[in-house]
This record gives sequence, C-alpha cells and structure tokens, in this order.
Amino acid sequence: MSFFLLGTVFYQGSMFSSLIALTPPDLPSTLESVVDSKIQIITTSFLAISMSLLRYEIIDEVMNATGKSTKLFHTLTDLKARTSFIPPSTSSSFGIALHISEARNLKFENNVFKKVMDTFAIINTEYDLDQLLAGMGVKRSPFVVRHTESPRFFINKPVTTTRGFASCVLYESIGQLVQSGLFKLWMDLQNTKNFAQGVAGGISKEQYRRIVANRIFGAKKQIIFEEAEQVELSSLENIVVLFAGIIGISIAAFMREWLTYQILSHLGWKCWRIACQVLTMMKLLLIKFQEGADILSISLVQKGCKLLRRAKWP
Repeated sequence: MSFFLLGTVFYQGSMFSSLIALTPPDLPSTLESVVDSKIQIITTSFLAISMSLLRYEIIDEVMNATGKSTKLFHTLTDLKARTSFIPPSTSSSFGIALHISEARNLKFENNVFKKVMDTFAIINTEYDLDQLLAGMGVKRSPFVVRHTESPRFFINKPVTTTRGFASCVLYESIGQLVQSGLFKLWMDLQNTKNFAQGVAGGISKEQYRRIVANRIFGAKKQIIFEEAEQVELSSLENIVVLFAGIIGISIAAFMREWLTYQILSHLGWKCWRIACQVLTMMKLLLIKFQEGADILSISLVQKGCKLLRRAKWP
C-alpha cells in the first residue's frame, strides 16, 4: 500500500515527464535545403573587419567557377542575398552566441539592431562554429543539426617562401610532421587554447569549467539522472507525513484486530464456561433423576410384596 501511494502521488510527475518523447523538428541539413527552407541565415567573422568574407569573397569565387545554368549557381545567388552578417565589434563569437541565448538584440550590417529568429542557420568556420554553439548552450538547450554533405566553401591560406639552402630540409620536415599527425595535434591544441580564451568572459566559473571540459573531453551534454539529484529536506515533509499516517493506520488496525481477538476469546471462554455449567447441571439432574427412579422402583416393589402378603398366596 505504501509503495503504491509513493509511486502514484509523489513520483507521478517525474514518471510522466520521463515517459514523454519529444519529436525533433524536421530541419534542413544541406546547403540547398537550407536556402529553399527560407529560414534566417547568419554568419560572423573572427577577424576584426566590418564585412563578410563569405558574402563578398568566398561565394563569389565559387560562383565564378560554377555554370550559371546550374542549380548550385542559383542556390549561391539566393544564399548571398539572404545571408545576414553580424560584425564582431567588441564581442567574440562566443559573446554573440551568448546574446542569442539570452534573446538580446544584436547589431547586424548597416547598424540594424534586431533579434535572431528562433530557427536559423549559421555558416561559419569550424573554429567560430564551436564558440557559437557553446555560447548558445549557456542559457538554452538548442537542437542542432549539422550539415551532412561535404563543405562547399574553403579558406585556403598559401604560405610562400624563398628558396634557400635549407628549403628541402624544411619541406621534408613539415611533410613528416603532417604525416605523423603532430601538426594536426598542434593545431588542435592551439584551437583549444583560443577557444578557452574566447569563452572566458561573461559567464560564471562553473559554466566556464563545464564548457571547457566538454570541449576537451568531447562530452556533448551533461546528463544528471533524477535519482542522483540532491533533494532538499523540505521536499520530504509530505513523505514523512505519509509514513507517519501509514504507521498510525497500521497501529490502529493492529490494535483493532488485537482487541477484537481479545473480546472474541473472552466471549468464547464465557460461552465455554456457561456450556460447561449447563452440562454439569444436566448431569446432576440426570443423576438425581436416576436416584429418584431407583427409590420409586424400590418403594413399588415393597408395596407389591405387602399386597401379596395380604392376599395370602398359597
């Protein structure tokens, strides 16, 4: 009974919320589907410039290498017209995402201040994208869908050097570093360092520690089970009252059963005693009746003998 009450009264809300399945929205995952969906498209820059490299440089280069009659050309044309650029100003990409998470007004191109829509797409470099996603997860829990196709836009920064006596050794050493994976490891460590520095402002130490730990260890989300959460003592008052009520009802039921048993046993003992007394009295009456019958028969025999004597039988 107590388990049933606990399960239905106190844990009904958590059980109901645990059994609810939220269906994620059907969001686009390719460049063409993003442009065709007519959702808001934004981009930022990690450089301190007031123009978007995506809109004025990268898209134009891809369009110049694409035929005008192709589907990709029309997609890039619509993408260039619909992309909204948020200049970095004094905030980093993480700071911009933090403002998006707090639903604040942001400064777009041409000094236009407005909020970002609830559903939007971001086209950024991988480094900026990590900071944006980390910032938007501070105040909210966004549902994120990454692209499922190969990237269409690249930023290539060629390095040129003059040929010298050590050029062959330098090229060979760089090639060995790339093939061994050390160069990529250095780049990852440098990006992690820049990420930790970029998310340092505007959040508490606990939030900073969680974001950096998720970045380093690759954890996507911190999962805390309901059983592991700390419960305040004030929330246990109803359980204490319930337990006290159950114990009181149990004691009352036990006393009722015990008293009922005592009363019934006492009544049974009395009935047994009365029955024994009745049987004893009946036995005595029978004995007396038998004694009376014997006396009566003896007196009848004596009277018969007297009558015979009087009749003088031969």
